[in-house]
Amino acid sequence: MSSDRLNFILVLCAILISAASFYAIYLQANSAEKQVKVMTLPLLQFEHGNYDKEKVLRAIYFYIKNAGVGLQ
Repeated sequence: MSSDRLNFILVLCAILISAASFYAIYLQANSAEKQVKVMTLPLLQFEHGNYDKEKVLRAIYFYIKNAGVGLQ
C-alpha cells in the first residue's frame, strides 16, 4: 500500500469521525433545547367564585395561578 493511499484513507476516516461527532453534538444540543422549553412551560390555573369562606360573606373573586414547571 502506498503512502498516498494510506494518507487518503486516514483523511477519509478523520472526515467521517468529524461528521459523526458533529451530528452527535447537534442531536444533544437539540435535545437540550427541547428540555429547556418543556421545563419553562406555564400552566395557568383559573378559579372564580362568589363567596368568601374566610369572611363568610358574598364576594366575587377571580384567581389566576401559574402551576407550570419552572420558575414561579
